[in-house]
Amino acid sequence: MIDAGLKDFSNLNIFSTKLICNILRIKIGFINSLDLNCKRKNDKVIDICKKLSAGYYLSDPSGKDYINPQKFKDEKIVLDHIDYEYPKYIQLYKPFIHFVTILDLIFSYGKNSPYYIWGTERRPAVRYFYMVRNYYKKEK
Repeated sequence: MIDAGLKDFSNLNIFSTKLICNILRIKIGFINSLDLNCKRKNDKVIDICKKLSAGYYLSDPSGKDYINPQKFKDEKIVLDHIDYEYPKYIQLYKPFIHFVTILDLIFSYGKNSPYYIWGTERRPAVRYFYMVRNYYKKEK
């Protein structure tokens, strides 16, 4: 970590997130929440949304266990939860395991990883879809 100029795990997390976005060809700006001077500790996400004029917040499925939807409604912020549905791809071992990190896909397919995520707008995705579908048909 020190050799890469990273002083702590927070910086490692930021660096890793940006690296993964680059590999997946996600072009987006990043803002550190510390730079926003958010005051409300318990409602930090709502405070961040308000400071960025965001009227929509997308949470992971576990957010249903701890996020109070009424607070978002009161602030006129639409709250939604992502549904992790993605196509199967050939993993090192069968059967296919859904609950792995994006690193599994990246280590398996490298620069072709975005094709699995972004679908048919990139031609190789179609070829990989049929290859994977046929692979798992044989499994049954």
